[in-house]
Amino acid sequence: TTDKQIPGTGHSLVGVGGIPAMMPGTKLMAGDRGRIVATPSQAGVPAATLGAPTSVAAVVVSTFTGTDTTGQGAQTIITVDVPSGDAAQLAAMAASGKVAVVLDSRDR
Repeated sequence: TTDKQIPGTGHSLVGVGGIPAMMPGTKLMAGDRGRIVATPSQAGVPAATLGAPTSVAAVVVSTFTGTDTTGQGAQTIITVDVPSGDAAQLAAMAASGKVAVVLDSRDR
């Protein structure tokens, strides 16, 4: 156990939902470091013309996988710790439902 309070000063917790196709193929664990990447769809626009995608660095706090009611696989809800200055942007990205989760490191 730890006495560390989460989120710490200057940080916020944000919930992000993802379907299996937009998640790493390995289960995420608390402490994993990664990025949440916006994946906006723009029909008929070549990906190369969209520029670099928007992303927010995050640390996984917890995950919860629901039940599959869509036939696309169960959505996983990831609670991530981000700097407070990035929280609103990430919340807006997550609300769109168009995000991918990137696992960068398991170093603790």
